[in-house]
Amino acid sequence: MPALIKISPKPYTEDKLLADLKSATDYYKDAFAIRCTQ
Repeated sequence: MPALIKISPKPYTEDKLLADLKSATDYYKDAFAIRCTQ
């Protein structure tokens, strides 16, 4: 993530990338019925 922010800081911020990551992982958890337990 730091490399992406370094090469293209305008459209990306750490908060935006973390939100996109959460969105993607949530999508795949729902799509494939993945349940994470600790």
